[in-house]
Amino acid sequence: MRGTPSAVLAGHIDTWAVDIADALGYVGTAPIESIAESVAMSNAGEVVLAAAAAWISDSDVVVRCLAWEVYRFVVLNRADLLPNLLDAAPTGLGDSDPDVRRRTVSALGNQWNPATIEITLPMLVDPDAEVRVQAVGALTGALQESPSDAPAIDALIACLDDLEPTVRDWTAFTLGVQLDVDRPDLRDKLVELLGEDEARSDAAAEAAMGLARRQDARAIPAILRHIADPEASPVWREAAEELGIALPD
Repeated sequence: MRGTPSAVLAGHIDTWAVDIADALGYVGTAPIESIAESVAMSNAGEVVLAAAAAWISDSDVVVRCLAWEVYRFVVLNRADLLPNLLDAAPTGLGDSDPDVRRRTVSALGNQWNPATIEITLPMLVDPDAEVRVQAVGALTGALQESPSDAPAIDALIACLDDLEPTVRDWTAFTLGVQLDVDRPDLRDKLVELLGEDEARSDAAAEAAMGLARRQDARAIPAILRHIADPEASPVWREAAEELGIALPD
């Protein structure tokens, strides 16, 4: 099924969503997430998803973004439609626009399905830092049912060396707190992160928390240096509690 977003949506979702989309011309602040959610809640999700397969190649970047939000919400909890997403994903992951790539990764991550791991891994080295952060988050969900997936864990550990602090922060949180994985090389890399400007580094604090959860005493010196600092991340105090370290008044 082909057609412009407005034409396809007009017959299938609430009028308010179509009116807003038309008024904004699908540019700037078009509420594409709200539109996609409306599609998912309607009884025509599969119909619109079929149209979205054409939108992912549209010349308008916002239409392409809308397409991936449709995939993100419609495929959620519909395992039978996951192959549609996996077949289409290479187009979005290879898009020249970083927002399209980010939304494609988000669509994959929203499924919390290990089948998305392999196709998501290359995005951990995307040129855009926001895409890399999204890829870390996407893998967090996908790895919940296969936390020992060695290639994925290897790739995430490598992200702890990313030049972008936000990527290091989210990766340390993912590996240290969200995933049930424990490896000597992971612990050693978390210890290395403690050497950052600790009190001001979210990655260092998350590394300390990850070590504390594993009862690794190597985190203690850094924790003791920062639990009394009112400007330090509160994660330092949480790490102290995890290790049974008394907090200062």
